[in-house]
Amino acid sequence: MITLGRVGRPVKALLEAHKNTYSDIRTAQRAVAEDVRKWVADGTVKPEDISIQESFQALVLEQNPNLDVRMSSVSELREAMVSSSFPTITTSLINATFMREYELATDDILQLVTQRESTRPVETYAGTTSGDRGSFTEEGAPYSEIQIGEKYITIPNFKFGKGVSMTREMVLFDQTGKLVERARANGEYLGNLVSTFVSYRLADTAWSEVDIAGTSQALVINGTRRAMYADTHASWDTYANDNSYTASLPSISTVKAMRKLLSGMKDEKGEYVVARPKVVFGHDLMRDDLIQFFVAQEYDLGSAERDRNIYQNSVKVVTTPFFPSTTAWYYGDPARQTILQWVWQPRTVHDDMGDPRRDIIGSWWSSMMLGVGCEDYRFVIYNAYAG
Repeated sequence: MITLGRVGRPVKALLEAHKNTYSDIRTAQRAVAEDVRKWVADGTVKPEDISIQESFQALVLEQNPNLDVRMSSVSELREAMVSSSFPTITTSLINATFMREYELATDDILQLVTQRESTRPVETYAGTTSGDRGSFTEEGAPYSEIQIGEKYITIPNFKFGKGVSMTREMVLFDQTGKLVERARANGEYLGNLVSTFVSYRLADTAWSEVDIAGTSQALVINGTRRAMYADTHASWDTYANDNSYTASLPSISTVKAMRKLLSGMKDEKGEYVVARPKVVFGHDLMRDDLIQFFVAQEYDLGSAERDRNIYQNSVKVVTTPFFPSTTAWYYGDPARQTILQWVWQPRTVHDDMGDPRRDIIGSWWSSMMLGVGCEDYRFVIYNAYAG
């Protein structure tokens, strides 16, 4: 079995091993690129361990001995590179690094949403009528059907992207680290964008990147923006459904009151909505307070009776530095009402156009297209604590 060592010139050695198996040099080079791609993808090899200079020599110059990285034109270098297996390796290095950082940046925040696929610029979700639950049916009588209600919500999609370019100097001076670092920065950047997008939608706050009109579009019903959090929603949704609680830090009395608000939610026909709190979330600066009460605290330190903390370890704590408020916090089941829809998830594609003016011989673009919005407001209680 061929393995990629860390001593000497591993890609070159890998090519020599495959040349003993395949008579055609291009087939051997494709096998090298595929091995490296698999090893980088499964974590056997780190992107930083692959030399782009050595890869270029083994997969490009091996077939084009007259090329000179220093003197040949960008178009000559680009044409030779495109017809080789070199882009397979570099794309693997860049995408693996990009995705590693992207996943680190979004690991927590994605627990607060339900992810769906999207196939339209703006997705429309029709709501079912209230009270569409199983009901008693007489013998021989037909079962009732779930009906599509008059309400519908809309969630538009937005495209985001960032690029990584490889210059002549990166190959000449073997600057794998610089290429990997740029890919890492791109992954973190797009991951932070997703986290910010979700955070602002959960907070029902306008995000300047997409909310050009200056108002949050977190909950848009029948084309009209509706406030997510309020003492009453009765002006447009029949019942008050108070989901905004008096500003305060977590305590037994506070959480009990917020839980009662959550349990008191009704649909348009007056039926109670089953909302089970699973998460408490907010800004990173609130993490210590949330962890102290919901995880570490066995007793209610804020009361004279020191009552047992019945909410200890009852919910998961999720925080991120991207919430617009550093002090407000939320309690409930946000994934029941918050949608993150993907037209396409983060991906990296190779662009072989190059740019002679800047000695760029290839570029890799990481992009995503998504939308975030809510289809309800009854599953989260907002606490407007202001510090």
